[in-house]
Amino acid sequence: MPPNDPRLQHRLERLLQALDEGEQRQARVVEQWTRHAERHNARHRRRERRRRRERGVRDRGQGVVYLVVAVLLALFALTRLPQFWWMLFIVLGLGKKAAYHLTGTAGTDGLEGLEDVDEVEAEAVPAPMKQRAPAPPPPPAEDERPKRVDALCERLLQSFKSGPAVLQEVVQNPERTVEALRRGCHELLRREAELRALQSAEEVQRLDAERVALAARVEGAPDAVARERLAAALALLDQQREQRRELGTAADRLEAEYTRLYYTLENLHAQVLRARSADALAAESSAGELRASLEKLGDEVDAVADALEGVHRGDLQPISEPPPESGPGGSRTRTRE
Repeated sequence: MPPNDPRLQHRLERLLQALDEGEQRQARVVEQWTRHAERHNARHRRRERRRRRERGVRDRGQGVVYLVVAVLLALFALTRLPQFWWMLFIVLGLGKKAAYHLTGTAGTDGLEGLEDVDEVEAEAVPAPMKQRAPAPPPPPAEDERPKRVDALCERLLQSFKSGPAVLQEVVQNPERTVEALRRGCHELLRREAELRALQSAEEVQRLDAERVALAARVEGAPDAVARERLAAALALLDQQREQRRELGTAADRLEAEYTRLYYTLENLHAQVLRARSADALAAESSAGELRASLEKLGDEVDAVADALEGVHRGDLQPISEPPPESGPGGSRTRTRE
């Protein structure tokens, strides 16, 4: 039987390529989501500026009318004093109304809370989306899995090197094989750590609290324009919460794939130890079992790569796009069989 080492190398390279593709795809989707959210906010800002201008034009016209009426009444009252002295109070009221509209105060009435809506919408966009390629966070200090992988791979490499000749026939390049397996495990752990960092319990609680507060502001906003802007910010916040839930699902899948790969490695190490301790008569049988273990390991690596490529093809949508218009849209979470 030909050695399994070249086939295993090819499968490991495919796994690493799938991991790289997933990272690049996530960066592209994040960038697209950010552009979509920025366009969404820009439309609201343009609409609000247009409404302010239109309201300002209307208010100036009303102010001119009040001013003209006030001047006419004032002239009428002054020419007929003291009989119509009380009309001066009416002139004073009309003058205040004219000043109210001409100074632009009416144009901003009811919109006092809109300046901080832009800040709310900016906060609704996730922090990782404000930069294209965020630096990967280091794995948590309490996570011992990378050390376990390193120790297992070191023991496996030593077992290959000090084993009988039959092991050298089965695995011709143990250093490269073990190093590729180590890299694959570490890449899975690194990607999982990145996703877990975005799914911390504190961050989830913060988003939940902010949504409750923002929903209350939407319900209590007296102005229709302010309520619309706040509803748009609420929709963005809902999209962020949905995205983080999907990232948590992706992290769970990466953890499951790592667990499969790690225990397959442990089984391979047990087979190597058995081949080392076997006598000459059982050496060929142990070699056959070792080849079968390597083939199983290759199948597991293929399964991990297939799962990652399935995610890349869109079986699981990692990031939801915000709705094109204001108001929360129905989000869908896709699952893969």
